Amino acid sequence: MLVRRLTATLEPEHGLPEARSLTLLVVRYVTGLSPAALLRDAHEPFPKELLPKVNNILRQLKARIPVQYVLGETEFYGCRIRVSPAVLIPRPETEELVRELLHQAGKDTAPFRILDAGTGSGCIAIALARKLPEAEIYASDVSEESLQLARENAEGNRVKVHFFRGDILNPEPGGTYRYIVSNPPYVPESEKKNMQPEVVHHEPPGALFVPDDDPLLFYRALLDYASGHLEKGGWLMVETHEKFAGKVKDLFETYGMKEVEVKTDINGKERFVKGRHGGGVITGPGRNG
Repeated sequence: MLVRRLTATLEPEHGLPEARSLTLLVVRYVTGLSPAALLRDAHEPFPKELLPKVNNILRQLKARIPVQYVLGETEFYGCRIRVSPAVLIPRPETEELVRELLHQAGKDTAPFRILDAGTGSGCIAIALARKLPEAEIYASDVSEESLQLARENAEGNRVKVHFFRGDILNPEPGGTYRYIVSNPPYVPESEKKNMQPEVVHHEPPGALFVPDDDPLLFYRALLDYASGHLEKGGWLMVETHEKFAGKVKDLFETYGMKEVEVKTDINGKERFVKGRHGGGVITGPGRNG
């Protein structure tokens, strides 16, 4: 059976659980069958005309190219998201950031504006737009290639998102928002040596890594930006490295943010920090502090 053969082929490099997961993704992709149908038809002969496509995918997986790039898509918070090496692959953990914002927004009065800073594939903004049709969703990125893919993803998911080119490290004046959300680069360069080759050699380094001597670079920039673009009572919500969640929380408080909290991800790791603009001037040490 093809599923068993593919699993056995991928297991030495990926381990059995991941090999099984990759196999099901590949077979589901090439056949168009649901997981239930795959199980139901497990003993049926695999269509021979699809074998060349499967073998091509298998060659790329054995070269340690991420399966999401090989297939050209992934799923995020119920949305089908196209991906390429121009954008970071959406992670399941980041869905918790969306869930936290939706929980907070459920206590709010519409309409309001949300900014996804550093949107990449657009996955966060698109998921929010699907769940909050009354909100105006904005999304920025420094990469025009990323923005083009994000626009295509918004169109494919039939949602309206206002995309614009913006660099959070060198922002231009703009409007104000009730929520600013971001999953910025936060992995120290020194951690590259311990990461999987799929990540290090294929995902965009600018979306992942920060200097070892300044891992909070983007959080200071986001707080600086929030000082002029976050409404009174509005929220800044970010994803962060589990090792730096406490430091990011301290930074939020240094800038005068209120009700600052650290939240855990699906694996119980400290992964998210949120804080509210209490109404005073948001000030802190600045980008060089």
